[in-house]
Amino acid sequence: MLAARVSTTAFYTRFGGKEEVLRALVQRLLDQVDVAARRELALAHGLKDGFRRGVDALVEVIGPQRELVHLALTQAAASPEVNKALGARYASLAGLLAMQIEALGAGGANPDALAWSLVGALHMQVLRWAAYGQLETEQLSAALLAVAQTHLPALRGKKSKP
Repeated sequence: MLAARVSTTAFYTRFGGKEEVLRALVQRLLDQVDVAARRELALAHGLKDGFRRGVDALVEVIGPQRELVHLALTQAAASPEVNKALGARYASLAGLLAMQIEALGAGGANPDALAWSLVGALHMQVLRWAAYGQLETEQLSAALLAVAQTHLPALRGKKSKP
C-alpha cells in the first residue's frame, strides 16, 4: 500500500478482504511460475536441459519473493480458494511432466507416479527454503537440481545404484 501510495481504505475497496488479497497474490505468483516454466520447457533440448531450464525459471520467479512463497505454502494454503489454486497448479505441473515422461518412454515407469514423485520432492525443497529456512536462495537451485537428477535413472528406464 505504501509503494502504491494507496490508503488502507482505498486498497480494501479493490479487495473483499485479506483472503482475497492473498488469493490474488498467490495466483499472480503461480501464473508467473507457470509462464516461465512452460517457456523454458518448450526450449529444452533433452532431459537435463529441461530440468536445468525448469529449475532456473522457478528460482528466477520465486527467489525474490521468498516471503510470499512462505505465506502461500503455509498460512495462505489454509484458505480454501488458495489451497484449490495451489492444488490445481501442482496437478497441472504433474500432468505436464507426465506427458513429457510418457513421450520419453521412460522404461516402463508409471508416468503419473513418477511425475507426482518429482513434484512432491521439488515441493519439499521449496518448503525447506521458504518455510524452514534450511536453504539460502543461492542453494535452492542446487537442491532442486539434485532432486531432479535423482529421478533421472527412472526417467531413463535405468535402475539407480544403491
